[in-house]
Parts: sequence; structure tokens; C-alpha cells
Amino acid sequence: MPLTPSFGCQGYAHFTTKTPRQKWLRHIWLAHPPPFSGQENQINMKKKNVRIRIANIGDIEEILVLEKQVYEIHSKARPDRINNFPLIYNYIEGLLHNNNIFLAEENGKIIGFCIINIREIKEHHYFHDLKIIEIDDICIDQKCRKRGIGKLFFEEAIRLAKEVNAKFIELMVWEFNQDAIKFYKKMGMKTKIRRMEYKIEK
Repeated sequence: MPLTPSFGCQGYAHFTTKTPRQKWLRHIWLAHPPPFSGQENQINMKKKNVRIRIANIGDIEEILVLEKQVYEIHSKARPDRINNFPLIYNYIEGLLHNNNIFLAEENGKIIGFCIINIREIKEHHYFHDLKIIEIDDICIDQKCRKRGIGKLFFEEAIRLAKEVNAKFIELMVWEFNQDAIKFYKKMGMKTKIRRMEYKIEK
């Protein structure tokens, strides 16, 4: 789960491998290892001097710096829900081993990242069997926004969806993050479901 500021699609509830949402999804989704796991960490996609590539373990510190930008936006908007900056080193490290993180790099500097997962619905009592590409997080360095880098990440998600025969690309986004919502709509996404809340006042 942001763009014209930055955009983390789900905030920070997803920065652990055992969140309530993931437990809920477990009976629906079967995680699929990405088919690009053995590929070279290079994807031929450029915009001016920007290239998109798969991240490796040596990139983790720069990724965490960008992740802090996402956290600051979400914690400022929802301090009632977002805790202190989470210790997500192990979570990011695990994603790197599975080649789930794509980077935007310019002149050797990482200016953005995107976490993409492949999910599969299989033999569910309610849903059809199908594969879905899930964009879990997108972050563009605040100095590099409005340059089409988010679109490059989205195009990569489309490429991957076609490669694995996925039927949909999905993500979650906080309602306050209107810039991210505008971007996703511009990419052609539509709202599928709303998750609502009611705050209990003491």
C-alpha cells in the first residue's frame, strides 16, 4: 500500500508476518513464491536515468530509510492506530530473500521501492480459483515524486500479472491518503470493497 506524497498501501499493520489480516487471509490465500526468484536482479525498464530492478540484501538499509518516510505520513495522519516506527528489519530481509521487492534506482541511488506479492485463491468455498498480484507497499523518495516512477512500478506489476496469469492486481490504501488514491485511480484501479471502522469513545 504512496505517491504524491509517499504511499504505504496498508500503513504499518502489515509490517509483521503474522498480522490479524494475514491470519484472516490464511484460509483464503496460499502464498506463491515469485516465478522471478532465480532471475538476474535486473529488469530492462527505464525512464530517463531510472531503472527498475529486484532488490537484494545489500539494499536493506536504503529501503528502511525510505520506509521511514512512509511511516511518518501514516503516523501523522493516524496516531491513534500507528505505533512507533516498527522494527521491520527481519520482515524486509525475508522479502528480499524471496525477491518480492522492486527498486527504482537512479545513478546508483535507490529512490523508491515496491513490495509485490503473488497470492492464490484455491479450493475456497466461496471464491473462484485464481491468482492475484498484491501491491503491499510503494514508496517514492519525497524528492523524486511526480516523475512517473510510481507508474513504472505499476507497469511492472502488470507485467508480472501477465507472466503468472493473474487475473487482478489488488492493494489496500488508507482513506486519508487521497494522493495515493488519485494515483491508483489514474492507473485504472477501482474500489472493490470498503473496510470501515467505528471508534468507541470512553
